[in-house]
Amino acid sequence: MKKITLLFSAVTLSLFSCSKDEMPSNPVQPPAVVDNGSLLKKITFDGDTYETYNYNGNKIVSIVDSEGYDSYYFSYTNNNITGVVTKDGSGYVLSTITNVYDSNNNQISSVEIDDNDYGTKEIYTHDSDGNISYNKYSGNSTSQTTLIGYGKMYFNSKGDVIKSEYYNASNTLEERTLLVYDSRFCPFNNITGYSRMLNTFGYSFRGMHNNLSKDTYNNYLLSYITVNNVSYTYNANNYPTRSQSNDGGGSETEIYTYQ
Repeated sequence: MKKITLLFSAVTLSLFSCSKDEMPSNPVQPPAVVDNGSLLKKITFDGDTYETYNYNGNKIVSIVDSEGYDSYYFSYTNNNITGVVTKDGSGYVLSTITNVYDSNNNQISSVEIDDNDYGTKEIYTHDSDGNISYNKYSGNSTSQTTLIGYGKMYFNSKGDVIKSEYYNASNTLEERTLLVYDSRFCPFNNITGYSRMLNTFGYSFRGMHNNLSKDTYNNYLLSYITVNNVSYTYNANNYPTRSQSNDGGGSETEIYTYQ
């Protein structure tokens, strides 16, 4: 990736070394990077366990764990993911997520209910600066009215989160996450409605358009910081086929397979 900067500098120097007559009147533009529409089929973790992604067209139907741990089952309203059910290997329902969107397909709320009748609700406000603020409430399966915290997610021009902050109900900053991405296609890029989900059961900070290359997590209550760096190998279509992450305490390898 650093070679791009060097190449650009060399080309710029070459152009300004030419005489006026030698300057091209219509410079040739580099070809745009075109998404070939790849759909993620499987992620293999450390060469052992894996998740299988199943679709109806480009709509995700399920993400199934090979060892019978948590698997996810999706439902849609039009092209928005409005339901996510998490089940264990026996089919027992561990939690349900219900998402609501406005007429512009912006998510405005998410309610998650677990198997102990504990419920949380997030209400999202799409701010004029292009970022998203939210309030988080707790309760039971029928009502979630106790404010437990609030936060804000900051986005880049591609629609990936680059900073997230969370405050508790006492207005104390608990967590801050800073995120950096590469310029290649994310494995989830072509899943219908996936990038519009704000509550994505732990997948939010993997990237929705480009791939996460670094995240810095600061927990102010527990006074610790973790820095996770991720490197990738890509295929000819600019999708990752392999990633290796390292947070200083250990590393994990993921292998991506596409349909």
